[in-house]
Amino acid sequence: MIETSLGEVLIERFYDLEIESEDWKQYEGVAASERMASRANHRDKFERRFEANQQRVFRSIATEIEKEAKRNKWSTIYLVGEDRLISEFEKQLQFTSVEKIKKNYNDLSPKEMVGQVLAS
Repeated sequence: MIETSLGEVLIERFYDLEIESEDWKQYEGVAASERMASRANHRDKFERRFEANQQRVFRSIATEIEKEAKRNKWSTIYLVGEDRLISEFEKQLQFTSVEKIKKNYNDLSPKEMVGQVLAS
């Protein structure tokens, strides 16, 4: 999750699935992005189990995002990623202004990602 104001990155948050507990941990800041690479190694092994719990996980994260949106008075939430996943995640959001961008920006820095989203 990247929170911005006037195109500038204010806050970065990364969520990582803890396979053993099936819970999401939140990391903040630039160093947190290094943890994202390790998730890919474990994902293949537990993909079936992950998919079975996907809706529960999406509901949980959507609730956290909605709290942040309300607290910080966000005007729009942009969902970026694979079409199927962002469409499923959008079903869990109770927010009036949601924009979907069907692209993978994982290799970009948060600032570059925001630039691409705003250019879309």
